Amino acid sequence: MHIVSGYADAAARAAVEGHTFGHANATVDLMADVMRERVAQAGACTLDDLAAAGFTAAEVAEYAGIARARAAKAWTRRVSRPASARRFTAVVL
Repeated sequence: MHIVSGYADAAARAAVEGHTFGHANATVDLMADVMRERVAQAGACTLDDLAAAGFTAAEVAEYAGIARARAAKAWTRRVSRPASARRFTAVVL
């Protein structure tokens, strides 16, 4: 049995987290979460990582492309510079 963030498998985690969009969407969301976590921890997410997270070969074959796109979309954010980093021009009279 493989543990993913405290849950025995992807389906159990989806049920606990209240995914109500249907099994396919919950699986894709969960797979994207695992991909983001693995990339943050190890720099990449492999097929072995997904299998260790409890995804079946059929789920990986069907949903990995969509999950990869969702994971990438979540990583791509536009962040504005904080006020403390902005340049100010002083005018002396």
